[in-house]
Amino acid sequence: MCWVPGGGFVSGSGNADLYGPEYLVTEDVVLVTFNYRVGLLGFLNFSDPSLDVPGNAGLKDQIMALKWIQENIANFGGDPHNVTIFGESAGGASVHLLILSPLAKGLFHKAIMQSGVATAGWSRGQATLPILKNVLSVQATEKQYLEILQQMSFDDIIQLQMKIPNALQPSFFRPFGPVIENVPSNTAFLTKEPLEIMRAGTYNQVPIIMGYTSREGMVVNYFNDHFYNYVADRVPVDFELEIPFIWNVPKGSSLSMKLAEEIKSFYFGSEKPSQKNRNRYYQLQGDSHFTWPLHFTLSHFIDSHSSTIYIYRMSVDTELNLMKKVSEEPGPGVCHADDLGYLFMNPATLPPPEHSTEMKTVKRFIKLWANFARTGNPNSKVTDSLISVLWKPVEKDRVHFLEIGENLTVGVNPDEDRIAFWWKLFRFAQRK
Repeated sequence: MCWVPGGGFVSGSGNADLYGPEYLVTEDVVLVTFNYRVGLLGFLNFSDPSLDVPGNAGLKDQIMALKWIQENIANFGGDPHNVTIFGESAGGASVHLLILSPLAKGLFHKAIMQSGVATAGWSRGQATLPILKNVLSVQATEKQYLEILQQMSFDDIIQLQMKIPNALQPSFFRPFGPVIENVPSNTAFLTKEPLEIMRAGTYNQVPIIMGYTSREGMVVNYFNDHFYNYVADRVPVDFELEIPFIWNVPKGSSLSMKLAEEIKSFYFGSEKPSQKNRNRYYQLQGDSHFTWPLHFTLSHFIDSHSSTIYIYRMSVDTELNLMKKVSEEPGPGVCHADDLGYLFMNPATLPPPEHSTEMKTVKRFIKLWANFARTGNPNSKVTDSLISVLWKPVEKDRVHFLEIGENLTVGVNPDEDRIAFWWKLFRFAQRK
């Protein structure tokens, strides 16, 4: 099992102090984690082909790691013919992109995408040239800018990166992130839009698990000071910025303002957004950043995918929900990245007592994930006291899902009303 760490394509590490292997190795799997370049070092891109900086260097690092596994993992007791890639947030989006990239063909055999897909606005980057023009005090060509960067120390590059606004919103391409490479070549990671690739079915057809937490949007409390330049006291001030970039709706247009009003009305009704109803804001942020893009992606996979797809939603809320603690939100729901504490050991949480809800959930997570990694089916072959339900794969007209709460339950069409609202909004936007 190969873990792709998250971090918004600007930070993060696969090191064992964050992603300790102690839980997963009890399932007799070989766990690989790795680091890849992020920020300017990982996602610098220029349009001049002679510079050989088309972008996606960080994603090509991931390809290198997967190739290393193919060549070396047998020496560590692993099977190069049974590799599962899995990741959360930017790691989940990376897994999605690896599914779509021709460079990754044959390098993995199953995939798990946790709270991240390539169709989310935060999982795409911008052209670097306009950004550098804004933050550097010189006007130059791409070649000259590259030479300036090459002469900088690592610390200077990080300081420069910190000056670049990095808002996290559905309608905004990130300054650092995956891009479509303009010059097709044998080394290009991505030369077409993710939607185009999914619609054509020309991607790596492997069994997939996709899922999200019940209140992803709580993470805005953590990122508010770092990324969010369109909120005041954790209250939205511009609902046009919640419109997904893939809808191609010009900001300030009558359509954009109409959609913004629909979004505000759906989530807040006649109430004014405030601290008192901030849970609605979290729900909106979770839906626009994570839940809707996942369901939108799923709809395209269903039409072109030849293997099985399993969907989950996580709602178990215990002392292992570390990100919720960091975000300082006592309200209901499970925050973005709270699933990590059930898959990996970390220094911020002690191993839970053997018969606690925490440990029971840890064992469920690692059993489901390891079953899937071994066979492509998360269900146990024999009756299991931990997994007492049958997790069905998605069907064309029925989105079966597993609810990972204090107990495991199954259902159909999670968050149906909210997803239906976003579909209605999307279709309205496309008609115009």
